[in-house]
Amino acid sequence: MTQHILDASEEALCYQLIFYNISWTDNRPDFIVNMTFDDPGSIRSETTVNREIAYPVSKFRIVVREDKRSSTLYNVTARMCDLVSTFSKVPLVKQGYITAVKQSNMSFDCPLKPGFYVMGNIRIGSRNPVVSFLYRPKVVYLITGGMYEELKNKSLIPLTTYKISVKIVKKPCKE
Repeated sequence: MTQHILDASEEALCYQLIFYNISWTDNRPDFIVNMTFDDPGSIRSETTVNREIAYPVSKFRIVVREDKRSSTLYNVTARMCDLVSTFSKVPLVKQGYITAVKQSNMSFDCPLKPGFYVMGNIRIGSRNPVVSFLYRPKVVYLITGGMYEELKNKSLIPLTTYKISVKIVKKPCKE
């Protein structure tokens, strides 16, 4: 059995999410979203809800693109009031969900009440083991989704939609 000892010339590696090709829409004046991406790997979202949304539905999808191939890594559509049980069962998104809840006043209730909701500086740590597992130099992750209103006939009306390209880069950790 060989043992690898980290010598002084080897640095610990960290992983950073780089967001680009960012776009989103919102259904003003009922549902107003402002997103900012100030720091690398950080998202801030401010949402103003001006009327009650009886059944808010969230869509979230991660597509992996490598060379000319694409595959879906994760895809969920669920009512907001059902998301807690959905996200808490999926290790890939559970940590991101927990982080978002800690840094947010977003309601996961049905109906969604009018108000001002902030998700502040959502960031996934550079030493997160899931991010290091997902790191591949030639891969781009496309994150798409949105919030929708489910009508009585089960059709969905978009309140906000988003599309974000994400690249993971490897770099030496700053101690």
